[in-house]
This record gives sequence, C-alpha cells and structure tokens, in this order.
Amino acid sequence: MVGIPNDMLASLASSMKAAEKWVAKNVSTHISSNNVNISKGDCPLNADVYESSNGLPSGGDFRADIHDLMLAIVKFLNDNSAPLPNFERHWGYLLDGRPKYQLNLGATNSGSVVAAQGVHYLEKKWCVMKPSANLDDPQVAPSVSYACGLADCTSLGYGTTCGNLDARGNISYAFNSYYQKHNQLSSACKFANLSMITKNDPTVGSCTFEIMIQPYYGGAERIFGCLQKPLGFAMVHILFLLTSL
Repeated sequence: MVGIPNDMLASLASSMKAAEKWVAKNVSTHISSNNVNISKGDCPLNADVYESSNGLPSGGDFRADIHDLMLAIVKFLNDNSAPLPNFERHWGYLLDGRPKYQLNLGATNSGSVVAAQGVHYLEKKWCVMKPSANLDDPQVAPSVSYACGLADCTSLGYGTTCGNLDARGNISYAFNSYYQKHNQLSSACKFANLSMITKNDPTVGSCTFEIMIQPYYGGAERIFGCLQKPLGFAMVHILFLLTSL
C-alpha cells in the first residue's frame, strides 16, 4: 500500500509535474526494478464530500463545488471494475432496526443501543439453491452475479458474519438476498432451475438468512386518501379513463 503524506496533498493536487514526479519516484521505480504488480487503487473519501439540498438524507448529493469531479472519479472507478467500499453500508443498524454492533452510547439504562420495536416481517420463507442443482452449472456464476448486483451480499465478504459458508451456502445467501429485497415475490426465486423456496430456515451459526420487513405504503395511502386500497383504486380509475377515451 502506498500513501501520500497529508502535507504533500496540496502541492501534488495543484501541479501535474509534481504529481508525476512523485509517482515516478515512489511507484514507477518499484514496478520496474522489483517486479511489483499493482492491481488495485483506492480513493479514500469522507462524508464531507456530500451535502443535502433540503437538510434531509434523501436530498443528499455531492457538494456543488466538487460535484462533476466526484462523478468523474466514481465513473473511472466503476469503468475499471474498482472495488467500491461497502463497509459503511449499514451505519450500525440493519434494515429492520436491529443494531449491527453492540455500542455503549450511555443514553439508555442498559448502556447499549436499542432495537426498533413493533417490526413486522414477511412470511418465514427463503429462496435457496436446489439440492439437486449442480455447482458446475454454467448458470450459477451469472445468476449469483445478478442477484448480488441488485441485492446485498456484503455479509459474504472475508471476515464477515457469513464469510465461512460453503459454495452452496454462498449461492443460497445471494438468492435469498435478492428474493427478500423483492418482497418474496415468487418470480424473484427463479434462477435458471437453480433455486427453490423453502420454509426451513437456512441460517448457519451466526450467519442469518434475513427475512424482509413488510412493505410500508403509508405515503401512498395518504396521497390517495384511503387506507385499504390506495394503489388498486388508482389503477382501476386510470384504466377506466383510458378505456373511455
């Protein structure tokens, strides 16, 4: 790992020649003389690169003064398949309000953070790899890649809570993550004859196969002014208008 001292950041950022000279001295010389292979580059960023237009997290974006630069950096990293950091994904809490870590903030009688109360979950069922499915099936890799690309597989990383699963466990975790994120739709557990829905909890040790919390439609209910069928009524009304034209 190569790091740039803080007192040199300003000079290297303001002068291309200075930056090239530093790279030649501290990086290039080691590649040519010691056969060093550089396969990864990181760009450390902190929360101060963000700002909110309305003071709320939902209005977050890159700061206006560095917005275009940040987009260029992220695009460069993405185009070159750089591993973007995911360790800050949960910020201490899981999606259902359970604390990821037991922290003592001194704000409660117990001294630790408190989990959310009254959380309602979907049915206890999971999407896993079929026992009859073959690990050598050519559809396994693209299916897992697709599932993890649209869900959360960060718990499968090295040293994480699910980092010790076997191959079938990894595949099942990826399938289930996708399935739960899509609110347990049956169509979300159809991976090229590789997957199946089960009511047997596939949790292994401390590696929990999560169940999604029930979707909340409170905002939509208020918009349409009813409690039981806000979206259904709207769709019927729209279809009626369309067929009447």
